[in-house]
Amino acid sequence: SSVSYSFVITNTGNADEAFGYTTSSANDWGLGGGAGDTASLAMGASETITVVHTVSESASSGDSDTITFDVAGGFPDGASRTATTTSEQTYGVSITLDESNQPSTLNPGDSFTRSYTVTNNGNGADSFSVFFDAAWMSGSSGTSLSLEEGGIGTSTLTITVPDDAVSGSSSTASASVAGGGGETAAYGPQPIAVAEETRSAEVSTDS
Repeated sequence: SSVSYSFVITNTGNADEAFGYTTSSANDWGLGGGAGDTASLAMGASETITVVHTVSESASSGDSDTITFDVAGGFPDGASRTATTTSEQTYGVSITLDESNQPSTLNPGDSFTRSYTVTNNGNGADSFSVFFDAAWMSGSSGTSLSLEEGGIGTSTLTITVPDDAVSGSSSTASASVAGGGGETAAYGPQPIAVAEETRSAEVSTDS
C-alpha cells in the first residue's frame, strides 16, 4: 500500500529562485516523485510537491518508516520536513494436507487420521478456526490456532468408516480455515472409498 504526502515549498527570500529538493527513506521503503527542482518562484510564491511513500513488502504489522523531504540541501541552509508511515496489518491464510495414515485398503470399522497444515500468510499475528466437513468424522483436534506472522499450525481430522458401510461405498472429507480480516482457504473435498467385496463372518454356538 502507498501513502501520498504533499510538501509546500515557499520562496521566503527577496528574489526569484528555483529550489532543488530530495526525499530519503530511513528504512529504504519505496518513494515516488520526491526529487527534482521547482519552477522559478517569485518572492512569496509556492509550489506543492507530492511524494508517494510505499510500504515495503517485507514490513510487518506496526513497522514504520520516516521520510525526510529536503529543500535546497536541508538544514541549516535550506529547509526540511519529515513524515512517518506505519504499516497496517494484512491478512492471509492457506491450508494443505500434510500427512495421512489411511490404509491402502479401507474396511468397515477402520479409523485413520489426516493432518492439515495451516499457514499464516499475513504480516502479523492472527487467530484461525479450522472446520471439517466429513460425514464419517469421528474426532478432530487443533481447530483453534493462534499463529505469529509466517507461523504454521496443525489441525487433525479423524475418520472412522461406519461398521455398516457396504462394499464399494464412499464419502468425502474437506477442510477449511477462517482468520482475521475475513480471509479463508479450503482443501478438498477428497474421496474416501470402502474396499469392494469386503468379507467377514461371525460364528456362534447355539447351546
